[in-house]
Amino acid sequence: MEVEQLCYEEGAAKVFTISSHENLRSETISFEEVDAAILDARIGKEWNRDLGLRLMRKEIPFVFATGYDSSEPFFTAFPEIPIVGKPFVGRELVQALSAAIERTRTRSGDR
Repeated sequence: MEVEQLCYEEGAAKVFTISSHENLRSETISFEEVDAAILDARIGKEWNRDLGLRLMRKEIPFVFATGYDSSEPFFTAFPEIPIVGKPFVGRELVQALSAAIERTRTRSGDR
């Protein structure tokens, strides 16, 4: 809930919170509505690899906010995705996500 509130304070119009892979499978996520994402490396007992890969394919900027560090083998599939370690300061998360958004804009030429 703190991350959700932080997103609204930073100007987000709509925030989706998904707390389990079961909810993820049952949620209809329209990637056309997603401007950026904050993911944990795991939801429950499952690694969040599929959603991360889908976001990468769609060129949607995202960061991992997680208790895992970059030495975890999971992250080899996401070499350019920032990892913000838990516990984190809200400003740190906002800066990492802002940088990811800017990198994506720069790559796609949307300045």
